[in-house]
Amino acid sequence: MPFTNSWLCIYAIAQIGKPYWFCTKGQISNENLYNSTVIPALDRNHYSHYDDYRSQFNVKVHDCSGLVLGALECDSVDGVPNGSAPITHYTTSQFYNDSSVRSSGMSTFPRLPGTLVFISDSSGGKSHVGIYVGKYIDLNGVTHENMVVEAASHRLGVISSPLSSGRWDSWSQLTKCEKDTTVDTVFDARTFTVTNTVTSAATLSDASQPTTIATVEIHTEAMTPFIATVLNEHNPNLNYDRIKEARISGMMFFGGQLFDGSRVKRTYMNPSLPNQIKQCNNAGMPYALYVNVRAKSRIEADEECKALYYVVSRFPPKLGIWLSLQTNNSIINNDNILEVYYNYFEKWGLSAKCGLYLKKPQLSKITWNSFKDRFYLWLIDPMSVDEVDDELLQPEMFEVED
Repeated sequence: MPFTNSWLCIYAIAQIGKPYWFCTKGQISNENLYNSTVIPALDRNHYSHYDDYRSQFNVKVHDCSGLVLGALECDSVDGVPNGSAPITHYTTSQFYNDSSVRSSGMSTFPRLPGTLVFISDSSGGKSHVGIYVGKYIDLNGVTHENMVVEAASHRLGVISSPLSSGRWDSWSQLTKCEKDTTVDTVFDARTFTVTNTVTSAATLSDASQPTTIATVEIHTEAMTPFIATVLNEHNPNLNYDRIKEARISGMMFFGGQLFDGSRVKRTYMNPSLPNQIKQCNNAGMPYALYVNVRAKSRIEADEECKALYYVVSRFPPKLGIWLSLQTNNSIINNDNILEVYYNYFEKWGLSAKCGLYLKKPQLSKITWNSFKDRFYLWLIDPMSVDEVDDELLQPEMFEVED
């Protein structure tokens, strides 16, 4: 059974339109289930019985926490729960006990599909839960963005609604779920596919299919091992037709920095970035982002990461996020700062797409052996390319090391 973020989303999207029955977790509705499970639960909580329950027989039913539980107990979107889920059928426990990462506010929400969102009650517990699915295409081909799927109520059933509705006040990520989604994951309910993820997830029709590494066919004769990097101090208007003719594989843009060279806080995002990425997208080219790390402590690194998230969530970098160390810190301090960044990348679903964009002197300021299994390393090695004219050498080009 796939304990993954993508499966949580796939399962939830497949349940949209189905009924809400209190204290259920994906069972098939019938008279016995209603009498043995639903009525006792309604009575315990002094809730009214459902007058229309007989019209909702023979379909899967859930309550809010049961939608999460059902995803982890069902082998397919139409299957029945098997009792093997490593979480509880209790909203507050799903927030506190079943999650490895949580926040009592939404300011740090990672927009990672598969993240749970909650509504709190007056006692500090959680009264309702939904599954953030981000972007999905429904059966009519309509694209929905920044969405949450929830078993809302008996009147509404399982629905999707925008995260921006403002109802949600906290979030968490399940310990037992692999974070195999990214901020740009798209779920397609028509073809049962998931795109823009590091791995290909199980289909909507059958969760028993194994999750496999996505395969991409690369024709090396049609490319050169270069990407073009636009430095933060150089923002020329580029001719993307000429760039593509030169067989450049992608672009690297400056994402921003929280502290400038004088240690003054500034607006994080590179002001040229929206237009640069618009041009890049129009040309059908992928891009990476590099950002300057000037933090001198874990606290400042945390500030930098929170500011960076605005950029990453708005402009998801398909070629990764790269850190350029711009510090005079000790090795121990730099190592601590990189730990903070990596922890955030894990929350955002970017841990498979992160790297260090360094010159050799900067590399000597970290304990590389501690990070070589988590970060890619891009050693900056400027080189002369005589056959490419000067316009294309602004910005600089660097060979992509294996």
